Amino acid sequence: MVSPSGILKNAPAPNAAKLLVEFLLSRDGNDIMVKHYQDPVNKLVKPAPGGKSLAEIKTIRPSYEEIEKGIPEVKELFRDTFGI
Repeated sequence: MVSPSGILKNAPAPNAAKLLVEFLLSRDGNDIMVKHYQDPVNKLVKPAPGGKSLAEIKTIRPSYEEIEKGIPEVKELFRDTFGI
């Protein structure tokens, strides 16, 4: 499952947010993820049996042009799905 994390531009506690993101990417944070059957994103952490390392996961990286071109379609799909 993809679970992106980020820091909002106007976060009320940006330093705390940075620490959280650093923990999520750390070895300790990834050890916890593996214990909960998630694939690690830290190269130093081995996946659980049956899991995959970051190097084994195929990623798709669209160009900025492809992303921009797809935005209207995604908005429409979102509206159709959630009725907004």
